[in-house]
Amino acid sequence: MHILTDDSHFYNKKIKSLVDNCTVFNADDVQLCIYDTYEAAKAVPFHAEQLMLCAMTQGEKVMHHHSLPTGQRFLPGQSFIIAQGEQVAIDFPTASWQQPTSCLTIEIDSKKIQQVVDKIAFEQAPDLKQVSATMQLDNSSATQALYHRLSQVFIEEPSDRSVLIDLGITELIVRLLRFNSSQMLLRHAKQDPTGSSLHAVVQFIEHNLMHPIEIEQLCKVACMGRSRLYAMFKLYLHCTPQAYLLQQRLQFAAQKIKQGLSITQACFDSGFNDPSHFSRRFKAMFGQSPKQFQQAFKQA
Repeated sequence: MHILTDDSHFYNKKIKSLVDNCTVFNADDVQLCIYDTYEAAKAVPFHAEQLMLCAMTQGEKVMHHHSLPTGQRFLPGQSFIIAQGEQVAIDFPTASWQQPTSCLTIEIDSKKIQQVVDKIAFEQAPDLKQVSATMQLDNSSATQALYHRLSQVFIEEPSDRSVLIDLGITELIVRLLRFNSSQMLLRHAKQDPTGSSLHAVVQFIEHNLMHPIEIEQLCKVACMGRSRLYAMFKLYLHCTPQAYLLQQRLQFAAQKIKQGLSITQACFDSGFNDPSHFSRRFKAMFGQSPKQFQQAFKQA
């Protein structure tokens, strides 16, 4: 699903710059911007006043930050998160007047984020002060749909605009919090696999993605029963063990496809034995088939 499926935002758009031309839409505690670039450029500075979520809609960017060892390609179907007060430098290698590079950004006030944290009352509420300076992730189909809904509400300005924006932003923050808390756990698991039962299970899954994994195996690794294992996954990773395993396999397959591996080989290397089943699951998670995903990277 494309985040913007119509050209309604172009009606009032004024082109003031060929690089990072910005169209702004405001609401309480949040600002949505659409940036369009019409010529190739390098090392364009960009500063985030508040926590900022960026979603590519067309073309390619290369993001540079001191926390990144090399420039990071940023493509449609991905999000790039910039922490409050951070600055990145951006390259636009493919931008042209005929095929501009377009990006959607959502800047969220810190008090809105804290309101959501207080409201959902996580058992282990992630501290957004510990959020990485930058994070990149592949959007799920649900996240793509959420970006699409939010952009349409900002652009079309329905009568219940403020309520719909508040609901959408709250959902986006919850997704970010869950992603960040999961990532912190996973980073710790890699550093200290003996630190807890969860860490041991995460390590086991990561090292055995291409092999069949049964719940009974995970119970043995964690040294706990099935019900306790499910409760642990629900508390810390907000999903079942099977759902987490599926997510990891699909993320692994997506990474292999990005690296140039064939779809069939990525399917089998990530633990699937049925290409049709793999394709359905892949599309459900990323909003596009493996072939479409592959073509997007080849064209970028």
